[in-house]
Amino acid sequence: MKERRSLTESYKKSQLASSIIAGGICHDVRLSEPHPIYIERGEGPYIWDIDKNKYIDYGMGNGSLLIGHSNPYVLKAIKSVIKNGYHFGEEHLGAITWGEKIIELVNSVEKVRFVGTGTEAIILSIRIARAFTNKSKIIRIEGHFHGWSDVVGKGFLSPFDKPVSLGIPQGTLDEIIVTSPNIEKIKTLLEQNNDIAAVILEPSGASWGTVPIEISFNRELRDMTKKTGVLLIYDEIITGFRYSKGGYQELAGIDPDLTTLGKIATGGTSGGIVGGRKELFKYFEFNGDYNNDRYNRVHHFGTFNANPITSAAGLATLKAIETGLPQEESNHMAMILRKEGNNIIKDLDLNCLVYGDSSLFHFFLQGPSKMEVDAKALLKTPNTKILKGIARNIVLEFQSLLRKKGLNLFSYTGGVTSASHTSVDIDTSLSIFEEVLSEMKRNGSII
Repeated sequence: MKERRSLTESYKKSQLASSIIAGGICHDVRLSEPHPIYIERGEGPYIWDIDKNKYIDYGMGNGSLLIGHSNPYVLKAIKSVIKNGYHFGEEHLGAITWGEKIIELVNSVEKVRFVGTGTEAIILSIRIARAFTNKSKIIRIEGHFHGWSDVVGKGFLSPFDKPVSLGIPQGTLDEIIVTSPNIEKIKTLLEQNNDIAAVILEPSGASWGTVPIEISFNRELRDMTKKTGVLLIYDEIITGFRYSKGGYQELAGIDPDLTTLGKIATGGTSGGIVGGRKELFKYFEFNGDYNNDRYNRVHHFGTFNANPITSAAGLATLKAIETGLPQEESNHMAMILRKEGNNIIKDLDLNCLVYGDSSLFHFFLQGPSKMEVDAKALLKTPNTKILKGIARNIVLEFQSLLRKKGLNLFSYTGGVTSASHTSVDIDTSLSIFEEVLSEMKRNGSII
């Protein structure tokens, strides 16, 4: 496979950005070697950078573009509202229609509240849980990602009992209980602590399935939280509408109390949603009594909540995916990629693995460590520290070599397929994966 062309312009812009933007990037996941790439446009399953290099994209807008970049139906919907104005700061009919469609598609959702981002959806869901239960503590599962806010300020990165960032107050951290995905441990926590408002998790497993969990775990957890009166919050910001038209929960036959949505739900534009049972949203109501409206409500603001552009993009996307066909198409492409990827690994005699479900794929790459693991047995009892602990130099080398050859990942060592990817794209990608894995083996980076 021919190497990609020069990244001269991206390099120049990355140097400029470092003097303007804190850290030089606008999202920590965009850190890459030797520097970020700057994207000029996207169409279908492809993106082009400012150096005119074309990439098969498996980032797909951080997992938000199930029906591809610049989907014509979504663009048409956005254009139809922009002509009348793109922001009013007042209510508009598009939000109602969009909300109706979400309620129609997601069985557990009876009411919604719109927010500006996925992180805000997590913040609001936890505020709702605390208001409804009059309890303070949140249980979260180690390695699961729920945005960057203080309310989930520990548990994502190893060591899981330490804060993920500077600047998070100890009092906030004390309200977060982190546990491994062990149903007995969670049962003990629920029995021993009467101040737990909710359990929050990614139902597919840590970091969009990098550390997968079983449906049986989710079902046991649902039963347990019902019995104890603790709310169950599903973070379906990535899995929502991807695993099925009703999300992971429809596929598993589980109704959480609250669900956070974004990405696909917002049509690849900025926004988020909290949905759930009607009774959980009672504290949003005004009744005209000052004391009630001041002290007995969940207060929530947001200039750009359910703005016209996001509402239009979200509704257009949901109408496109409600048939289930985009999910079937993207799932099929990912299945081929995983199967043939593992055949490549076998042919190269590597102690590595490609895994995932739905339209996701993850590469586990084993470095020349004394702590070798059997990749074939790794998923029988998924280990968060191992699966999320691939050495940083291996991750960056893998990403960099793939980009040089025209393939872009989502984050870490994985990606998502979309309904716009074709069998030709998958075949080309597999050739690139084979070249990169072969090169990394020759370099001694992986075994």
